[in-house]
Amino acid sequence: MVGTIYLVGGAIRDRLLQLPVQEQDWLVVGSTPTHMRQAGFRQLDPEFPVFLHPETQEEYALARREFSTTAGYRGFMLDVNPGISLTTDLARRDLTINALAQDIAGNLIDPFQGQQDLEQRRLRHVTAAFIDDPLRLLRIARFKAKLGHLGFTIAPDTWVLLQQMVQQHCLAALKPLYIWREMRKTFEYQQPWRFFEVLINCGAWQYLPLTSKPLAQSQLRTALRALRRACALTEDPVTRFVAFWLLLPESGELAQVLEKKYARLLAQARVAWADFVQLPNNSAQAALSFLQRQQAWHAAGRYLTVMHILQAQGQHPAIIAQLHAARQVTAQIQATTLQAQGISGAAIGQTLQVKRHQLLEPIWRG
Repeated sequence: MVGTIYLVGGAIRDRLLQLPVQEQDWLVVGSTPTHMRQAGFRQLDPEFPVFLHPETQEEYALARREFSTTAGYRGFMLDVNPGISLTTDLARRDLTINALAQDIAGNLIDPFQGQQDLEQRRLRHVTAAFIDDPLRLLRIARFKAKLGHLGFTIAPDTWVLLQQMVQQHCLAALKPLYIWREMRKTFEYQQPWRFFEVLINCGAWQYLPLTSKPLAQSQLRTALRALRRACALTEDPVTRFVAFWLLLPESGELAQVLEKKYARLLAQARVAWADFVQLPNNSAQAALSFLQRQQAWHAAGRYLTVMHILQAQGQHPAIIAQLHAARQVTAQIQATTLQAQGISGAAIGQTLQVKRHQLLEPIWRG
């Protein structure tokens, strides 16, 4: 017997909200690392009391108490003695809606009125120790993005703590990688722009090492509008991120932590944007060259992704429509058709260019 086991946190929250449950986290009260290992659980980190179940591979954590020793999200000492109670463990959590537990009989344990906060659509801290971990400011912003479509708001007393964390310069302890991990998740949610609204409104944004220079409010508003449009066009988080960040100057720190697929699409979209903004005053040949560089006929998925990013910027919608129409018209000319006519080698590409231009010239209005 490893102790008393409880389901805790997000799985309970999401079930009560009738949201899909992505994963289950379990808490073990009254046990030790030795007991867990003897029962077949595998410890993930020898210095951290989290174990994988031998069969389900779900995470089981020992009940613990945390003591803040220095500023920052790493400045904690852990107490994992088996006498730590369920309530003590739940008290260390960030929000009341995440400080819920359920025993094996299905009984809900709610010492901090998290269920009431769920019903009232409120994001509220558990204790004043919330401010000891600056990462929690990003987490509450992320939960605003995750649950904002359900009407969740940040409790006034919690909002005061967020501003206090900013005033105390707690965010200086956050590494770009941890900031990016929290931010990246938000682009999967229905309303990711709420994450950034929280950071802007509490004053945190200007202290995060995300952009290479301070941004004007107009730049941020433009980026947020682009993000909203992107969310209406696609559910792909990478495309949404690039649509938001396209015109923002990312810092070297952020560039270093972006995964390749994010950095690659951002670079592609910026090249496409530089070409796109010239099209309103250019010829059919320029439009044809744009379509060729975007591989509009051979890589439809890539083309549509880039066009979603450009469309999200809200500029030159008529040109966007013309490009789609131009792609459809010029797609009538295929290399296989020319080959059937006896054309081969380099002449295929040259003939494709000429014939597509002939189709595009009468209808393009730059």
